[in-house]
Amino acid sequence: MDKVDILKKYEFYNNADFSFKKKMENASVAPYFYEGDQCRQIALIGIGSERVYKTGESGREITLYQVMPGETCILSVSCFLGEKNYPANAIVGSETEAVVIDLGFFRRCIDSKQEVRKFVFSTLAVRLTNVLSLLEEITFNRVDQRLSEYLLKNFTNGKRESLFISTTHEQIAVELGTSS
Repeated sequence: MDKVDILKKYEFYNNADFSFKKKMENASVAPYFYEGDQCRQIALIGIGSERVYKTGESGREITLYQVMPGETCILSVSCFLGEKNYPANAIVGSETEAVVIDLGFFRRCIDSKQEVRKFVFSTLAVRLTNVLSLLEEITFNRVDQRLSEYLLKNFTNGKRESLFISTTHEQIAVELGTSS
């Protein structure tokens, strides 16, 4: 998949004029970051996923969210808007393809293109809601209930039923924030 195919997954790109599309294509490069890094680029996922997670002092991890095709990591956006270092880790899944946009260019896009601003604010609203739901689950729901919901969600994969999940006990514990 080339960078134009990836960019076509984004409405703000599809609705843009030819000149903006060419500028976006030319500003695209490839990812990722660790906690404490400065945010210098924004990844737009085309295929695969990016896992955003936090690691505690004990080494325990919790997945904050997954970035899927047609999405971006809102922590990256918030870091560069707030001029802060990245507060978590991000790794890509296997066979992930993305384009990476230079922050200076992306900032100009936010300033000048309503579609890009809409995309950023919509992504922020969805992620904030998801992270608050995660916090609520961890704080108020029992582990067996969370495991049941995780398995149901992953067996149905949001669309169709599957006969198996390709994962490990350790990966599930990380996703649920129960690893030790």
